[in-house]
Amino acid sequence: MLSGLEEIVPGYLATRREEIAEMIALLSASRFDRLASLSHDLKGSGASYGFPELTRIGSALEHSAKQMDTTALSLQLTELNNYVGRVQLFANNASNAP
Repeated sequence: MLSGLEEIVPGYLATRREEIAEMIALLSASRFDRLASLSHDLKGSGASYGFPELTRIGSALEHSAKQMDTTALSLQLTELNNYVGRVQLFANNASNAP
């Protein structure tokens, strides 16, 4: 975890976990516009919080939502869920470096 973000990253990830359920529901309802919007936000915020993989997945999701590609969206949402489910937080503390 990037230094200085220790207080906010857990909440950021918790919100992303909640959004996955919303994104799945949006896909089921063919609400591609809202799905693209959430994906765009994920793309924009992931790297800022130290998660470039979330930015990559968000970009792919946004593209697929704009294309209304349900197959790709389903796979990408599974990838997002798997990634967020396995993220473990460790503080980056330079003073403890060897």
